[in-house]
Amino acid sequence: MSRTAATPTPAGWRRQARPPRLSATWAVAALLALHAAGPAAAAPAGAAQLVHATAAGLPVLGEPAGEAGDYLALACDDQGCALERSTVAVVKSPALRDAEGEDLGPGYRVLLKHPKPVLALLRGLPGLQEGPLPTWHLNRRFLRSTSSFVDSGKRLFKGSVKVPGQPLLLQGHWDKPGHQPGAAPEQLRWEVTHGGYATTVSTVAVGGLFGAEGIPGAQDYLLWVGDLDRDGRPDLLVRPQEGAEGSLLQLDLHLGRDRQPGKAWKPAASYFWAAPEGIN
Repeated sequence: MSRTAATPTPAGWRRQARPPRLSATWAVAALLALHAAGPAAAAPAGAAQLVHATAAGLPVLGEPAGEAGDYLALACDDQGCALERSTVAVVKSPALRDAEGEDLGPGYRVLLKHPKPVLALLRGLPGLQEGPLPTWHLNRRFLRSTSSFVDSGKRLFKGSVKVPGQPLLLQGHWDKPGHQPGAAPEQLRWEVTHGGYATTVSTVAVGGLFGAEGIPGAQDYLLWVGDLDRDGRPDLLVRPQEGAEGSLLQLDLHLGRDRQPGKAWKPAASYFWAAPEGIN
């Protein structure tokens, strides 16, 4: 992805400081609520599902939420990307503990053993088949990460990807809040321009879990651009929010076949994971 000059950031932006980790008590409550309501927990059999897992195992409190099983892995290395069959295992953990040794209760770890780095695991999406994928952009910092996505530390809000036929342009717009009571908070709206029209892809409120510091720049928002279903239209895997030291991961998958002029580009599948403070 080529880079251009940074878009002005909102008032109060602090480039150097990263936000503090969530307190254990608050984070545990947040995780339980978010995970219970997440796409994995709510997805019925056959529904589109997007999951992330690691060799070390992502720790999650509570009961398993349906992540285990067979998937098509979006696997990438220096030779390119492909959809490859893979299996996610869920292993019980009798007690997860924070950095101070406090018992946070029983939980489990979501494990993946795969010979290549895996950006995402997919199932229930029609039209996907094993094999090499046309890939026009890959966040290569991910290939060097062993446990979570690596942040570039840059906050640029404009970029482009060379897609056959026409470049795909990415632009972040800061929408200011209104002055009337009940106005929406300040937010970042990501917009993609391709095929002769612009589409809103993500809208992230600055008042989220980690505020403005939890909103990645273009280099970290856009993880992968390619053609998952091989229909000739670009598909996107994006990360709208992040947390300090890999403590939060949100992924959205947007398929080109779902993109329409004049409408927001809704994700075909989403994933959310948050870790209480100190879990490892």
